[in-house]
Amino acid sequence: MSEKRRKQWIPLESNPEVITKYINSLGFPTTLYSLTDVLSWEEWAIDMLPQPVLALFLLYPISDRSRTARQERVSLCEAENREISQNLYYMKQTVGNACGTIAAIHAIANSLNSELLSQRIILAEGSFLQRFLDRTWNLTPEERGRLLEEGEDLESDIESEHQRAAAEGQSRVPGHNERVDLHFIAIVPKDGYIYELDGRAGIPINHGRYSAPQKFAKEACLKVIKEGFMDVDPEELRFNILALASAENSF
Repeated sequence: MSEKRRKQWIPLESNPEVITKYINSLGFPTTLYSLTDVLSWEEWAIDMLPQPVLALFLLYPISDRSRTARQERVSLCEAENREISQNLYYMKQTVGNACGTIAAIHAIANSLNSELLSQRIILAEGSFLQRFLDRTWNLTPEERGRLLEEGEDLESDIESEHQRAAAEGQSRVPGHNERVDLHFIAIVPKDGYIYELDGRAGIPINHGRYSAPQKFAKEACLKVIKEGFMDVDPEELRFNILALASAENSF
């Protein structure tokens, strides 16, 4: 019997308007929190963001250097037995080109009861996100990934919404089987720590504590994005950062 072919989606564009519309269609309240561009990892750019910043999205180019650096971060995290919060939501990626959706789920799941908020975020009743998170909260990262790919009534909902969002970007839409060398991850605060959440890494990567809620974004950009990605490939320019932040007074 031939091996089952891996499912492939069309990749999402790193476009704050498109992704905001997408997560709204999945049940996230974007009148309260939405995606916005982060112009730089530097302090002046972070100071422009509306607070609170609940999570960061990073789109980066896949290369031998980035793969090696990620494995080094995973190995160091495991060797030092760094704390992984029991409250952290993490899932593995089993669908090709679904990294934008995985990053969105990571960002949203870990923002619902974020320590940066005084009140829990409520998802739309009966929405994909409410149903998926309710069903997967007590599952393993592997089981969460498989349910996204094969989960009865759920996978058709998310795949159709993902494909619709992928077609709304300004860039040329690649074919289903076309190789894509860009990858999304999410960076979130949880129980005082900064976590890098990459569905292909195998585990959440703990980057240490952040000093204060309002400094999460600055410290995450420095510790994770600059040191972990940009400094690893200094000649590469194809990095893009988005912030899931307050929709009030957004730029």
